[in-house]
Amino acid sequence: MPHYLRLILRGFDPVVPLARPARSLRAALGAVAGLLVAQSVLWALARIGGAPDAGLMTHPLLIAPFGASAAFVFALPENPMAQPWSVVAGNALSALVAIAVLHLGLPAVPALVLAVSMALVVMDLARAPHPPGAAVAAAAVLASASGAMPGPAYLVVTVALGSLVLTGCGMVYHSALRQAYPFRPAPPVPLPEPAALPPSPLILARALDRLSSGTASGPDGLAELSRIAEAVAAGLGEDISAGALMSAPPVTVGPAADWRVLAAQFVDHGFRALPVVDGQNRYLGLIPVQAVLRPGAQGLSARHLLQETATCLPEARLPEIVPALAAGGQTVLPVVDAQGGLIGVLTRSDLVTALVRCAATDQAA
Repeated sequence: MPHYLRLILRGFDPVVPLARPARSLRAALGAVAGLLVAQSVLWALARIGGAPDAGLMTHPLLIAPFGASAAFVFALPENPMAQPWSVVAGNALSALVAIAVLHLGLPAVPALVLAVSMALVVMDLARAPHPPGAAVAAAAVLASASGAMPGPAYLVVTVALGSLVLTGCGMVYHSALRQAYPFRPAPPVPLPEPAALPPSPLILARALDRLSSGTASGPDGLAELSRIAEAVAAGLGEDISAGALMSAPPVTVGPAADWRVLAAQFVDHGFRALPVVDGQNRYLGLIPVQAVLRPGAQGLSARHLLQETATCLPEARLPEIVPALAAGGQTVLPVVDAQGGLIGVLTRSDLVTALVRCAATDQAA
């Protein structure tokens, strides 16, 4: 047999496990009882309503879709489509849709197609999916084609009440067999939030290496800062101040320093940014190395290349320092006194070094 044909035939293999004979027999007996009770109730109401005398067993008042509804209720009681709301509301709403479509005066086939499709939509919107409901809509349209126009009695008595009796029999029957019906799945148990753990010293050390070597840039650099922020959020080093971490005294340049002086400082020290101070050591701004390398920078002095940045006081704690270093890709955080005088600088490497020590100390403890 060709391979493609085997694949096609395999799609027709049964996927439902083989049912136990006893379960199948119980479902069949339940369907017999439910349908007979529904027929009896509908027959009794018809007699009360003045319908012509007809035999209980010779004048069926059940509709064909009730057979499918009985299969759901008695054979698949745990299925969401077999629950009382789905059965009663699904069948009744489908009948209502069919009656509304019949009043449009369409030919039989378009009316049938429209009634079935709209019944599916309405059942979904009502959270009452029940496949036999689509058959209820189709049956109503087919009945009208044979001259029996369904009306309110069909909707209220035959469909709604018949479905209600069928599900009521299902409740009694499954209760006698000690089976759950209606079936309500247990609500999901919320899992506890995992405790926030600080990054390991190894992770922070790798972040330090990447930041120090300059290989962490763009999204990678933000990822490293994210790890640092996690460490701060986990409570590492909350008592550490900027004054304890900063490098001092910092190498600085004046606002009149020309491009050659700036380039020499970057080459000699390997800095990524140079702080600029005035004659009274008041902080004016930072010159990133990128500013010196850009076209046209050779003729400019420090005052034309500096950028205003965030600063911090020496008393600032770690939770304040991390956002300042992360803002705008800032890699150096100047530390100033109350008068604005520069007393030191903090780099990302200084920060991660401190966090590595904190994490290692916490693990040792």
